[in-house]
Amino acid sequence: MLALTRQKLLGHLAELPILINLYQRRDPQFYEKSIVWLASLETSLLQMRHPLAGMAATERGKALAIRDGYRDPDTVVDATSRRKISYATTVAILSRVEVALLAEIADIDARFKQWREKMAQFIAVATNDHPIPLPPGEPRQAWLEQIWNSFHVTPETRSMYQYLSTVMARSDRFYLLEDLIENLLDT
Repeated sequence: MLALTRQKLLGHLAELPILINLYQRRDPQFYEKSIVWLASLETSLLQMRHPLAGMAATERGKALAIRDGYRDPDTVVDATSRRKISYATTVAILSRVEVALLAEIADIDARFKQWREKMAQFIAVATNDHPIPLPPGEPRQAWLEQIWNSFHVTPETRSMYQYLSTVMARSDRFYLLEDLIENLLDT
């Protein structure tokens, strides 16, 4: 689940340069496209039941309130143009959202790093008793499940198997397992 969340957040972050390019060109679509981006982010976060959905909704609300005269307290603009003020406020909003998304990705990466170390140790011990079969073509899900289930039968790995099954979502487990086994097979 965290792997999917990470990928979705990275996808949204990859769209930010497009918005900033619109801002740089003073494109009139910058404001509206920023609102659409915030709404899309909010929808993705809601679908994942992620707590950042509330922050995204609040920031989108602030961006919408610009039309009613809202000014971001952190944005200092010496301009009387309503458009310049709205653009500067929108950029401040996008910046706050970006910081929150990057922090979430960093947190996910830290969790994966910790799990990766444990999983690598686990695979090293488990493969001493049960060699990993060569990978089939696509899809690989059945192959990964076969490997994972073979780790449960070894007495030396049974407790770590249960630990990793408990602390990691199934999709995250298989994401890491595939990555580590690919690295192992490549060496």
